[in-house]
Amino acid sequence: MKSMGHTERIEKIGALDGVEVRTDAPLAECTTIGIGGPCSAMVRVRDEASLAACLGALRDSGMDPSDLFVLGGGSNLLVSDRGFEGIVLRLGRGFEDLVERGGRISAGAAVEVKDLALTAVRRGWGGLEHFVGLPGTIGGAVRMNAGAWGKEIWDYVERVVGVDLEGHPFDLSRADAAPAYRDGGLGSDLVVTRVELTYQPEKRSVLVRRSKRFMVRRRQRQAVRSPSFGSVFRNPAGFHAGQLIDSLNLKGTREGDAMISMEHANFIVNLGRARAAEV
Repeated sequence: MKSMGHTERIEKIGALDGVEVRTDAPLAECTTIGIGGPCSAMVRVRDEASLAACLGALRDSGMDPSDLFVLGGGSNLLVSDRGFEGIVLRLGRGFEDLVERGGRISAGAAVEVKDLALTAVRRGWGGLEHFVGLPGTIGGAVRMNAGAWGKEIWDYVERVVGVDLEGHPFDLSRADAAPAYRDGGLGSDLVVTRVELTYQPEKRSVLVRRSKRFMVRRRQRQAVRSPSFGSVFRNPAGFHAGQLIDSLNLKGTREGDAMISMEHANFIVNLGRARAAEV
């Protein structure tokens, strides 16, 4: 754990309106693979005002930025068995709204990607059905440029809004962004709070059929029965990481309760009590 100064810092932000603090929170509960030791404090901010107040208080306390980690859905995250001796920041209910205005979708960063995709299917927002079943939150998906079935989230992003760790706002348009494969191109000091996306209107029946096809392919081809990160390794140019791993006959390779999936070689699954060291 941190020094007395760190304890005082946690007490200070815990007294803020709209901020919930949980000390020694197990991060295994917050990752899709179910692995990770505790953090010094898990901080959940209710809305943009409480986020600004929290970041301001942390800044004024002199906290090193490396002692703060912003956590989304935890779907691409391996947390040390020792945990994280710092503050983990999560966005609360005020960042979970999802509305459509004038042909654009405005999504809070804490909206789950799968919920966005299912809503898109129901409302005829074409293109986003590619992300049905994809884990994680919109904020995390934009940061890493998550993708599925030949589409990436940045194919639909028009605008990203948020704040930096100093509490200063940023507003980034698609024209000013430079996303790459599995990289949204955003700096590590930026907290995404809202994303605006575009879509192509399509008939609900068409989107339902397409999304069902994606879900069937996901169940048939991917490791969805055990906790995992999703795909682990990025595909090298001209190859698929899963095929390369499979060509080395590594499916089923196991260390403790961590195993390379028999269903898809680019998945590492947790068979029960896997540790980060085993992964």
